[in-house]
Amino acid sequence: MLYAGADHELPLSDPTEWDGIDVCVDGWVELAPPLAVTQLHPQENSVREHFTEVFIVEVGGYGGCSCGFNRLAEKTDTGGATNDLEPEDLAADRSRRALAAYVLMNAVTALFYCWTGDEELPSEGECLITIAQLAEATFSLPERVKLRIAI
Repeated sequence: MLYAGADHELPLSDPTEWDGIDVCVDGWVELAPPLAVTQLHPQENSVREHFTEVFIVEVGGYGGCSCGFNRLAEKTDTGGATNDLEPEDLAADRSRRALAAYVLMNAVTALFYCWTGDEELPSEGECLITIAQLAEATFSLPERVKLRIAI
């Protein structure tokens, strides 16, 4: 899961953007919105301990969850070529660029990326990243590391 924090309210996605998208039909990734920003679910409230920011939202990519944000980074880490991209790779790239734009346009100050259920585990550190790094789909978002956004 990817969480974003700021000291002001963050805009949420329009849930109707997913109307009519059937993930069981070929070509759905080209139709899916690149970003899904939602309120925290009650079981995710423990992620707040990783933030000093007051407002926290959950951010998903083209599949609705945050799994796709590291898709191209994982592909290149395992020796995959970025010149032979599948539709899901292109969707992952769109999602990362949309994430960077959302962070920039909404003055998000921190991100935290972890597997579902790992919100309660301790953080493994903190690092500073730029918007350019965030937009680069081959840059791997580290797990359980608080990412401060360089302004």
